[in-house]
Amino acid sequence: MAVEKRAAMLVKMEAAAGAAAASAMSPDSAAAAIETITHTITTTSTSSSSSSSPAAEVSRRLTALVSQMEPFAAAQATSAMSEEMATAVQAALPPERSAAIIASGGLDSQRVGRMLDALPTEAADKVMAALPPNVAEKTSQHVSSGEIKARAAARAVVHLSSSTVTGRGKTSCVAGEPAKFSLESANPGGGRITRGGAHVNCTVYLLGPDPATHNPGVNSQSDARVAKRQRISTGLEGDVTDLQNGVYSVTYTATQSGAHEVVLTTAGQEHSLQVTCIAAELDPAHCLVEQPDLVAKPWLAGDTLQVRVNCRDRFGNAVQPPSPDNQAAALAIVVGPATYCPPRHRHAFEPSFLESNDSL
Repeated sequence: MAVEKRAAMLVKMEAAAGAAAASAMSPDSAAAAIETITHTITTTSTSSSSSSSPAAEVSRRLTALVSQMEPFAAAQATSAMSEEMATAVQAALPPERSAAIIASGGLDSQRVGRMLDALPTEAADKVMAALPPNVAEKTSQHVSSGEIKARAAARAVVHLSSSTVTGRGKTSCVAGEPAKFSLESANPGGGRITRGGAHVNCTVYLLGPDPATHNPGVNSQSDARVAKRQRISTGLEGDVTDLQNGVYSVTYTATQSGAHEVVLTTAGQEHSLQVTCIAAELDPAHCLVEQPDLVAKPWLAGDTLQVRVNCRDRFGNAVQPPSPDNQAAALAIVVGPATYCPPRHRHAFEPSFLESNDSL
């Protein structure tokens, strides 16, 4: 297959499928395809700098593709590129993905050092901070920049399993509302770290159904622990603020109710938190009123009509219907000609249906 056709195929595919295809190619073939895509972006982006331009879209697709490649395969493809092209590709990746490629062992350490030297200092420092400590130490020996070396030497390595997480956001959140928690960093021995500098990432994933209740093959608690809930969404990035005192403030916002996995990563480590997202307040504009079958059972004057209302919040999440006593959360349905219904005449409905002769 011609390299241009291979490159076009990868760009058109979904990121995960394109990444799998590129990972299965030989390093030379993958490198040639990625270089062709990068060259196309470079030559077409000069005519438009808009973030919505075709070149910008291709650039986003390429970044997503390389980010999801198997790290060692991505490293081998990077090795087959020119150093200038390899640096350009790595510069577009999130620091943790670039670090994963370096840590895979598929890149020569000296070449990694030159690549980091070619990046802006801040970008190179973030990649160094995301590397496992032993890899970062080895890599720093091949970096020429004194600034990057100094930052790496001064950086405190956060040991996630020894660190402490505090705050309501570590266990629960409300759809659409920012949730917060703090990571109080510690070293491997559990000693509190009082300075910042670590590169901590937060990614939030929506989880699928609990295997213990949805999988007939799971019949014990031990089986349920093995059959871990699967991530069913692409990661949502949270915001991490380094308070420069060893504490990292984390903020994220989820919009879908249910179980989520909040994943913290730093220096090649990963720590997961199980979080439950609660639906937001009931929003009448997003509630679903089921259409009654008036053909099978016509609604005659004087008869009572039963209407089922599925309560939702503004994101479409299911909401517990308000009780009849909760007038503050009352919902009105107007039937027939448009009329104004004063709040004092509105009534809360029962959980399953609303009964009405004309309007509520």
